[in-house]
Amino acid sequence: MRSFVSDGNFSADHVRQKNPQDDVWLLNGTGMITDRDRYAEHLKVAVETRPRGAGAGCENNFRAIDAANRGNSIYDATGIGCVACARHGCYAAGSVVDFQKGEKQMNMDWSHAEALKNTHLGEIPVVMICYDIMCEYHVKLAERVAKNPKLIFPEVTLEKAIGLFHVHGHKDECFFRFATSFIPGAGIVDGEVLETLWSVLNNISRSTRTATLAHRAEIIDDHMNDSNWKKMVGIVDTVCRKYRRAVANAGAREEYHEDLTAAADPNQVKLWKKEIERAENLRIINPKSMDIMGARVKKRLSLSFVSRMQCIDDLRQHLPWPWWK
Repeated sequence: MRSFVSDGNFSADHVRQKNPQDDVWLLNGTGMITDRDRYAEHLKVAVETRPRGAGAGCENNFRAIDAANRGNSIYDATGIGCVACARHGCYAAGSVVDFQKGEKQMNMDWSHAEALKNTHLGEIPVVMICYDIMCEYHVKLAERVAKNPKLIFPEVTLEKAIGLFHVHGHKDECFFRFATSFIPGAGIVDGEVLETLWSVLNNISRSTRTATLAHRAEIIDDHMNDSNWKKMVGIVDTVCRKYRRAVANAGAREEYHEDLTAAADPNQVKLWKKEIERAENLRIINPKSMDIMGARVKKRLSLSFVSRMQCIDDLRQHLPWPWWK
């Protein structure tokens, strides 16, 4: 499985130029910034397909996107979106796109497609993408790809995930359906590495905000290439350090798991394993199958209901636990 993380950065915006015709482009799509001509052709035919009704994904409102969708005539780019390796944090070539008005699906569709095309997937059959709003984004992804001849995705199985920080801002159901902790083969990955990369990139955002678009693209390309280079030369030390830490902690983790298993009824453990395996086999086509991982408890009495109780005798009849003692 190859793992990616995608995100938008609204600090990397750009003020509209007075004379854009005077801009001189030295590069076009040969670095981290995507090919602007092909990207423009894609945007002409791309459409937004916000899901509605049952199965539309998380119903929570994402304030960052709502705020970003408010247009501003001062800017010709309200931010950027891109894709990076979820494990190593290397930017994917050609995946950096400008947002015209907020973080739209059409922008991230192109970013994902270019990242998958330019990262040499080869025979890798499964790809996991961690995206902050994957619960909504994936619902009509296949429909958008089918209707857009400019948008080409490789034939791979897509594992849909949300980073372990952002997933707690969603509905409770999203945790079991999209958290990387419940995806077989994902390993230990938080899906938030782009947040650490943005914190460094934002140091140059002030200087690129009023630069020409061509100069801005060159600066961002140079910064991202430098980031990838530093990760490449330091990856051996990093992997060795993490491996030693994993080996040191493996014994304690295994002991905890064995103690937890021994405390449960063996027949119940067998049943749980079967249910989990079935849910994991179905999760790609039906993420709701992972809801079985949630706690199975009876619905608690509401505070308003309890407040209407007139005496202790009423509480004893309705509460399943001896809270009155």
